[in-house]
Amino acid sequence: VTSMASSARAFLLAYVAIYTVYEGEDYPAFHRGATFSFDWMWPILLRNLLATWIICGFWDWFLYLSPLKESLRRFKMNPKYPPMSQLRHDALATTLATVCGTVVEILLCHFWATGALPMHRTLSAAPVQSLVFTLTVTHWRIPHFYLMHRALHPWRTTTIPDFGKFLYRHVHAQHHKSYLPTAFSGTNMHP
Repeated sequence: VTSMASSARAFLLAYVAIYTVYEGEDYPAFHRGATFSFDWMWPILLRNLLATWIICGFWDWFLYLSPLKESLRRFKMNPKYPPMSQLRHDALATTLATVCGTVVEILLCHFWATGALPMHRTLSAAPVQSLVFTLTVTHWRIPHFYLMHRALHPWRTTTIPDFGKFLYRHVHAQHHKSYLPTAFSGTNMHP
């Protein structure tokens, strides 16, 4: 039940981002995204950067920099606070990851608008599929995240090349430079 509530929350946030922020059929995946134009791409980047900085920035400030941080210490699992250098590192890496995620959204909008990828514009176009996806997206997201994250660590295999070792050394080790968890470090991935 908790995971289904989490799935519904994630769906509602995406729904708001598409149908409330953009009026009517204005979301780029519906029409405008068929041609690449800065006019429709920059609002997506701005929305994503603002959301990242408002959410992660607030929590890092509230937990580690605000006047309330000492009264919250007893709730910390790790008694240490991250140094300012780690907060800056994590914020920069997460900002870059947000830009990379935005590029993916822009490409998806383009493919949907051109018809290269199929999509349903309304929930009523495929109500059962929409409901099942809405209630189970977390069940798919968690194993997907685990498998993708695991692939970024050494595989310790001799039968095939250890791509995980290469990916860890050249890509994922960036994430492990954050020794104390912060709001920004949760999404801190090397672009």
